[in-house]
Amino acid sequence: MPADPLRSLVDALPIAACVHRDGHVLYANAAFATALGFADAATLAGKSVADELLVADDRAMVEGRWRALSVDTPTLPAADIRWRCSDGGGLSMRTSAALMPFEGASAIVELGPPDGPQRPAAPQPFAPVGHLGSVVSLAAGVGHEINNPLTYVLANIDCLREQLRNFSAKLPPAAFDEIDEIAAEAKQGAERVARIVHSLKIFSRVEEEQRTPADIHAVVEAACALASNEIRHRARLVKIYRPVPKVEANDARLTLVFFNVFINAAQAIAEGRADENQIDVKTWAERGRAIVEVRDTGCGIDAKALPRIFDPFFTTKEQGVGTGLGLSVCHGIVSALGGEITVETTLAVGTTVRVSLPGYSGVTAQPAAVTRISSPNDRSGRILVVDDDASVCTAIRRTLGRRHQIVTTTSGREAIDRIAAGERYDLILCDLMMPVVTGMEVHAEILRRAPEQAERMVFITGGAFTPAAREFLRSVSNERFEKPFDGGRLRMLAKEMVDDEPPPK
Repeated sequence: MPADPLRSLVDALPIAACVHRDGHVLYANAAFATALGFADAATLAGKSVADELLVADDRAMVEGRWRALSVDTPTLPAADIRWRCSDGGGLSMRTSAALMPFEGASAIVELGPPDGPQRPAAPQPFAPVGHLGSVVSLAAGVGHEINNPLTYVLANIDCLREQLRNFSAKLPPAAFDEIDEIAAEAKQGAERVARIVHSLKIFSRVEEEQRTPADIHAVVEAACALASNEIRHRARLVKIYRPVPKVEANDARLTLVFFNVFINAAQAIAEGRADENQIDVKTWAERGRAIVEVRDTGCGIDAKALPRIFDPFFTTKEQGVGTGLGLSVCHGIVSALGGEITVETTLAVGTTVRVSLPGYSGVTAQPAAVTRISSPNDRSGRILVVDDDASVCTAIRRTLGRRHQIVTTTSGREAIDRIAAGERYDLILCDLMMPVVTGMEVHAEILRRAPEQAERMVFITGGAFTPAAREFLRSVSNERFEKPFDGGRLRMLAKEMVDDEPPPK
């Protein structure tokens, strides 16, 4: 039986949450249990909320709030409520309430603030909220599937243009220019798709916990790409980027923050007059912090609603347009990074959202320097290409085959067998995500049988979207190419690897 949607949402929220009906707890998440000092959320099930979980003086007020909830008033603004902890003490927590269906009947969900209760609680892992989990999985899968054909589309366009130049003398100049222009436009379109897919790949890693020094401008660009369809029908997008420090963060989660901000800005503007409206994105540094400001010329927000915009489930949008969770989750993510998110708004004028994040103060580890001694002659090398998509193999053969001897296989097992039989290569280009035998398994077997060949492996991937794949790439020093890759860069890599040592025997 599939899990109740509300139960899944409560599990996913990075804030304290408790669901109850007829005054008794049906379900609570770990953050709520931890805040009240309980070791296990399951121990809360069945408890009387009024008698066992509320400070006595607050019971009448809270029960009055419950009675105020109805189909016409399904949510209530946050109020300061004192909850009783497991040790008998009290915990003041600003709590919102909403009436929602749970396992076939209406129930009340109590939600703590986006930045957690006043008592320090153990940090909870962030999980995608509501339908976002499905979107994340879809983004990862779609990105991977698109990148394979995109790889050979771009590679083949490059090959066509190169061949065209070889025949330019035999074509009338006008015909050559027209064909070259067609090919250039096709490449521009494919590169645009590649940029969108790259943004999807970043977005698909939103469930990761790892923080790294993140490039704010790259994150904002990824969010812009994902929100572009909402924006372009409503407003012109103007970017003014000034130098900013990197921030220690998970780039996928930051992308989610700015994606929500851009979507809100776009949806505050009516469709159809994009030339009359504008969304400005500005970045600058201020006292060691990175500042991102998004200003729109939309409808603005009523001053009475402004204090509630970060409350879970609160939304100023029409029913069915928004869930009221976007800004709440953004607030939680930004606050967890030691940052601030603020909103200034004027009705019928527009809204400005400003995100301030502390600059990264650590030292970024630099990869060890590699000295390559080029041979005096550009020699031909032996290159093994391993990819389950035969068209990718063919595209790489066309890109590198004029100078080097290329061996291709769509089977990871065959690649292992070739090395086991004594074949040696200057470069092994290996897809990471393959059915039956993955690139990770190919690497493990080659490392066991011929360690020097494992060092010559370069991984090509359309998206390392499994935890195991991401951890593997973090654990090895081998170079990697993300699909679709640049043909010129691939040729340079092949030259460096081939020139690195004498030809393998």
